[in-house]
Amino acid sequence: PAPDYVLGDMDGNGKVNNRDLGLLQLYLNDSDLTDKTFIWDAADLDGNGKLNNRDLGLLQKRLNN
Repeated sequence: PAPDYVLGDMDGNGKVNNRDLGLLQLYLNDSDLTDKTFIWDAADLDGNGKLNNRDLGLLQKRLNN
């Protein structure tokens, strides 16, 4: 079955934008995301099961295209 999220759309609003980039940066900087929507699977852009700077770079590249 198809996933119920858009890859790169961490806040679940249906769009991949700078808000998602900011959320991923907050996550990677160990910030508190308890009051924010954060879809972990959508953030794993390289599909390796980990969230790291590679995912951040892939999202930045996607937003710049």
